Amino acid sequence: MKYQLYRQRTFSQKFNLVFEWLRDNWKPVLKWGTALLLPCCIVEASFFNNMVGLALHGAMAQSGVGIFDPTNSMATVVGLVLSYLSALVCGFISISLFFSLIKLSFIDGVALSTLTFRQLLSAMKRNALRLVIGGVTVGILTAIAAAVLVLLAVVSPFSLWLALPLFFCSLVFLVPFFPAYLLANDNDLVGALSRSVRYGWHCWWGFASTTIIISMLSSVIQGFTIMPFYITIMVQAIFANQDGVDSMAWESLIQYFSLLLSFYVTWLVSILILLMASVQYGHAADKLDGVSASADVERFDDATYAAGRKDEIDQF
Repeated sequence: MKYQLYRQRTFSQKFNLVFEWLRDNWKPVLKWGTALLLPCCIVEASFFNNMVGLALHGAMAQSGVGIFDPTNSMATVVGLVLSYLSALVCGFISISLFFSLIKLSFIDGVALSTLTFRQLLSAMKRNALRLVIGGVTVGILTAIAAAVLVLLAVVSPFSLWLALPLFFCSLVFLVPFFPAYLLANDNDLVGALSRSVRYGWHCWWGFASTTIIISMLSSVIQGFTIMPFYITIMVQAIFANQDGVDSMAWESLIQYFSLLLSFYVTWLVSILILLMASVQYGHAADKLDGVSASADVERFDDATYAAGRKDEIDQF
């Protein structure tokens, strides 16, 4: 197996592994990412672009007083809801897809260059159900934490200011949860939560630092791709409706395709965060539980058993 997930690594080695894996597997990642994410991004960009157009025309109709114009406010709200739902679907597919690729490569030892659609679909079905269960669990835990913050705010503003840093620090414990649940062979939700809290507690700085750095890198890439969209919006806001003429068709096309490119790159680049979280999880698992040593013993036992069986067969 070329890539070992459960290994203790230094800070630089974690990043080296992430970019080495991407260098070797960028073609299958781009292939499956385009096949599964691009159609969703087309729909998401359509909804969001329509919503932005309605909001922009409403703002100009009100001479900059407000975004929601009485004539199209409902359509803008509907567009916002549809944009959110399409983004939710894109996020669901991207997480399921990328964790499937990570598990197939790191744990199952499958060469992604020879990966078939049937293999990928089987892995994604498995991850989809776990993702729903894990997402609901995280949502419930987040709602409970938010309720506690509201109660603290009612009791005393000082207690709220004291609890807010603790709340944001506790978000780091969610980073190892999805790798612990989606990459495991068993379907033990409680065990994944337990490992997430334990790994997050003992390796808090590792999860926090790697997540922050890789998220900043992803944000820089996403920022470059969203710039054409912002530029077209500013151009429309300045020159649209001059002399009673609406924005040109080519401006709308540029706006839509720039938004489509931004969404596509955003979901594609999210593999950086998921891959780094998985690598850091593998580091914590080996550091705290010695997972790599257990795996080596199992492989040695399997090899010894296979060699013994071969000797028995050769005797006959």
